[in-house]
Amino acid sequence: DFKNADEVAAMVIRNPKGQAVYLRDIAEVKDAFLEQESYARLKTPNSDVFKNVITLNVSKRAGENLIEASDKINALIKEKQKSVFPKGLNITVTGDQSDKTRTTLNDLINTIVIGFILVTVILMFFMGTTNAIFVALSVPLSCFIAFLIMPAIGFTLNMIVLFSFLLALGIVVDDAIVVIENTHRIFANGKVPIKEAAKMAAGEVFLPVFSGTMTTLAPFVPLAFWNSLIGHFMFFLPITLIITLLASLVVAYIMNPVFAVDFMKPHHDGEHDNPKFDKPTKRALLWLGGATVLAYLVNIGLGNFMVLLIVLYLVNHFFLLKVIDRFQKNSWPKFQNWYAKWLERAVRRPITMLVATFGLFVISIIATMVLGKTPEFFPSGDPNFAYVYITMPIGTDQATT
Repeated sequence: DFKNADEVAAMVIRNPKGQAVYLRDIAEVKDAFLEQESYARLKTPNSDVFKNVITLNVSKRAGENLIEASDKINALIKEKQKSVFPKGLNITVTGDQSDKTRTTLNDLINTIVIGFILVTVILMFFMGTTNAIFVALSVPLSCFIAFLIMPAIGFTLNMIVLFSFLLALGIVVDDAIVVIENTHRIFANGKVPIKEAAKMAAGEVFLPVFSGTMTTLAPFVPLAFWNSLIGHFMFFLPITLIITLLASLVVAYIMNPVFAVDFMKPHHDGEHDNPKFDKPTKRALLWLGGATVLAYLVNIGLGNFMVLLIVLYLVNHFFLLKVIDRFQKNSWPKFQNWYAKWLERAVRRPITMLVATFGLFVISIIATMVLGKTPEFFPSGDPNFAYVYITMPIGTDQATT
């Protein structure tokens, strides 16, 4: 170990001929600060001028959780500011890459919740409230199954995976709609018990639903074999979609029939004309209230969601059930009759319909060529930061730059 610069200068270095040469003979040795090679300045919201700062770059290890790493760093900074760091030392976190991932993850969670609610509200007018909930549950259940499988194949929640989930949310309900609607149709006839109705319904639509899912997945399969740098990024898209849609098949053919057997009840005319605050309603509110308390203990957002479910339950019980019943008895049959008439006219004129369909196809192509724009792969969005590169003459001092 060296204690000063003189000891370093006196270090012996032998030349190729074996003669002793001191380090001070071939180099200047002095104890001083290293020449500054980089500069960093920062303008904080509380200041109007740029100040010289020290920058520390922190990078996570491959495969580690970006959001968890960011949270630990922020927690460590707060802890050290209270106990170790001197007063007056300001620490500002910049370039936090977890913000965008966190925002996209929150968007995914919000989309799942909103998708569940919207699917339920829309389908309850055509299938009833209970059946609509069965279908809407396929959205979170399919995503949950995909979440369980992804770590086994080495996938993490990167931006492409999150986008793939957002893309798949509108597709996963298709299989469940067909299975539940067919189960309700067979059971509503009153000739078959619910267990047999669920078996018959799933068996009748298995082939068309499975074929439809495969044809939906087929266009995405080639993306998994795309070479180049873009191909490595896009590889996550088809695999995530395949896993999620296959999970929707599992939900539609295994979970939804079980839900139907346990909760699907026969419909009786006039049962929703005079809704009452009866014992089943009180029991349901009691269970929902207990679940809401537990949800608030876990997470505020989850508790708010449970409160929303309670409100929707009351609105459905005292208002929507009557509206849905009238819609299914009056408006929906009228629309079906109107559609049947137009369909009958179209069937009588097959050549006219074929020519019209082909004409619309040609017009759409021409309109796209005339009015449309060339699609751009990975279009650039509004930047969050910018890099500026300045080339100065050789030998320019860094302070001048």
